[in-house]
Amino acid sequence: MNKRSYHQNISTAPQASHDKNDMEYKQPKTPDIEYPCSWVYTVIGEDTKVLQEIIRTACAPKKVTITPSHSSTKGKYHSLHAKLTVDTEEMRLSIYELLSKQPAVKMVL
Repeated sequence: MNKRSYHQNISTAPQASHDKNDMEYKQPKTPDIEYPCSWVYTVIGEDTKVLQEIIRTACAPKKVTITPSHSSTKGKYHSLHAKLTVDTEEMRLSIYELLSKQPAVKMVL
């Protein structure tokens, strides 16, 4: 195929419509989670001892297993995995909110 026919083929190719009326917008489907289930939060911050205490408090009275995950290259940030059994969606979201609201917690995944 020479250059001319290649460009002709591209310019005559059907174009995708970007009109909002032509597209269906759907909310992303939430995953089907059966409770109770095992759940792992990844909590990121600077001080692992403070993070551990925050995790234990947020998850109480449930037993939580906390394990180190990663540290940043310069060692400023650390992530911990917090694994526990959550009984309901409300419990799972409540723990996430409690962790996220702490100033020492930079991010919760």
